[in-house]
Amino acid sequence: ALTVPLLLFRSYCSALTVPLLLLCLTACSGSGVPEINKLVTPGNDEKEPIVIPQPLFSVLSVGESHSLAIYGGVNETWNLYAWGYNGYGQLGDGTSRSKNSPTQISTSTNNANWKSVAAGKRYSLAINTDGQLYAWGGNDDGQLGDSTTTSRRTPTKIGTSTNWKSIAAGARHSLAINKAGELYAWGWNYFGQVGDTTFNNRNRPTRISTVAISTDPHTIGTVAAWANIAAGDSHSLAISKVGELYTWGADTKGQLGNGSVISDRRIPTKIGTSTNWKSVAAGAIHSLAINKAGELYAWGGNTKGQVGHGTPGNLAKQESPVKIGTSTNWKSIAAGAVHSLAINTDGELYAWGANTKGQLGLGRGDTTSIQESPAKIGNATNWVSVAAGKNHSLATNKAGELYAWGEDTHGRLGDGGTNEDKTTPVKIQNPRL
Repeated sequence: ALTVPLLLFRSYCSALTVPLLLLCLTACSGSGVPEINKLVTPGNDEKEPIVIPQPLFSVLSVGESHSLAIYGGVNETWNLYAWGYNGYGQLGDGTSRSKNSPTQISTSTNNANWKSVAAGKRYSLAINTDGQLYAWGGNDDGQLGDSTTTSRRTPTKIGTSTNWKSIAAGARHSLAINKAGELYAWGWNYFGQVGDTTFNNRNRPTRISTVAISTDPHTIGTVAAWANIAAGDSHSLAISKVGELYTWGADTKGQLGNGSVISDRRIPTKIGTSTNWKSVAAGAIHSLAINKAGELYAWGGNTKGQVGHGTPGNLAKQESPVKIGTSTNWKSIAAGAVHSLAINTDGELYAWGANTKGQLGLGRGDTTSIQESPAKIGNATNWVSVAAGKNHSLATNKAGELYAWGEDTHGRLGDGGTNEDKTTPVKIQNPRL
C-alpha cells in the first residue's frame, strides 16, 4: 500500500500565439499549490490565446483489489474516484457493487477538495484540503478509526482534527502524521504494528510517542517529528524529520530490516545510524526505501524476487537493507504484495518481483516467471507516480494520464472492459467532471 503526494504541473503557454490547438505540458517544482494542464487555443486576438484548464490524475493508491485516485484540478477542485472490488464498501459509493471504471465518490459536506488517499486491504482512507480525515470500508479490527468495528460504505469523518497531513493503510492497520509531525496509528495490532507498546487492537487514532533508539543496549527515546510513513500487511515503516529510519510490527521474513529475524517489535525501532533516508514503501512482507542520495534499498521476504537485488537464484529473505544496483537517481517507489515498482529522475519506470497476473507490465506472455532485478517498462520517460496492489499496478505520467496493468478481476484496473488481465500499461479513460 502506497500514498503519493500531489503532483505539480505548470503551463508555460501564456506567451504563445498558435494557429492550431496546442497542449503545453511542462512538469515543474512549485509552491505547493497544484497547477494543471492547459489547453491553449487562439482568441479573437491571436496574441492573447484562450487558456482552457484540463483535468489530470494526481494522487494514487491501490489496495488488495480496489483502486483510488484524485482527479481534477479545474477551478482548483480535486475529486475522489474509486473502482474495483467493493464487497466491503471500500469504494465509498454507498453500495457493495464493484465498479470497472473510475467512479466519483462524495460526501454530504465534501465533494471536490480531496488531497491524499490510501487504500488498505479492504478499506480506504482520505484527507481533504481542510486537513480532515475520512475512512470507509471493512472495519473488523478498528482500522477505520471511528471508535467502532462497524464497516462503512461511505466516507466517514474521523474525529474533529483539521491538521492531518499524510496517511498509510496496511492490511488492517492505519498510520497518519499530522501537520505538527506527530505520528498516530490504529487498527489490527496482533504483531505490534500499531506501535503503542501493546498487542491490543485500537479503534481510534493513538499517538505513538515512544521509540527504541537502539536495541543493544535497549534505549528508549522519542522522535520530535515524523516525515514519511508506510504500512505493510502487518509491519510499519517511518522516517523521522531528521532522516532516521524506524520499523515495527511483524518480522517473520526480515521485513523490519534490523539484521536478523527477531520477535515482533511493539514500538518503532531505529534501523542503523543513517540520517539520510527520504521515502519508504511497504509490501506484504518486504520493504523499500530511497535515501537522499537517490539510492534504492530493499529488504524482507524475497520468494518472488521482490527485493530485487538481482543475484540469480537467490530468493532468500534479506534481513537488513541491501542496495539495489548502482543508480543514484531513484525518485519514487511502490510495493505490492510481492512485486515492486520504481521511477527514476529520468522518468523511466521499472518493475520486479512476481508477475503472476502481468503486474510487472513487461508484456510477457509467461506470467509464471519472476523478475529478480529492476526491469524497465517500455521506453517512456515521462512517468511521475506509481502505486502497487496485490496483483495490479497504476501509474501516472507528466500529462496527468492514468495507466493500469495486471489483474483486472472485479474491474480493479478501471478500463471499463471485460475483466481481462493486462500485461502492459493500458491508458484509462478520463472521467467526466
